[in-house]
Amino acid sequence: MKCRLCGTIYEGENACPYCGMPAIAELDGGGVAGSLCIEHRQRIISRLGSLSVVAYRYEQAGGEIKETQETAFLINLSEADGRIVWSEAEFLRLEPDDLEEGTALRLALRAEGNGFSRNFTAELPLPQTEGLWRVGAQIAPDLTLSVFVGSPENYSEVSGIRFLA
Repeated sequence: MKCRLCGTIYEGENACPYCGMPAIAELDGGGVAGSLCIEHRQRIISRLGSLSVVAYRYEQAGGEIKETQETAFLINLSEADGRIVWSEAEFLRLEPDDLEEGTALRLALRAEGNGFSRNFTAELPLPQTEGLWRVGAQIAPDLTLSVFVGSPENYSEVSGIRFLA
């Protein structure tokens, strides 16, 4: 069966394992199913909380590298439905030489809301932009997450992140 809300393919269950949309079989052309999908999506979006990106700052002291600061960049996910929402916090841009493994930026992310919390990582190419960077997020129609790094004018992105389950 294919979920009418997020498109997940699943078998033998009464609800989608990703978004929880009940399995619906109808022959009327989708009127009832369409309104149920809208209601279920609104419930999901309303229970979303924040997406946080945790950044760590390290300093070398006495021959040892120590973590000196932890900063979280917060984005309200319930505002990111169908549009990019950017963090207010900014951070210094990185150069390829600043990274251990080439030109990919790996972010540690946490999505939280009413009844769920999920940690995951996203890997993006470094954005080709000058100045400070911000983190952005957008929820797609299929309830997957896109994460952006850069500026609203020029950014890198990773999409299709299944963050609900």
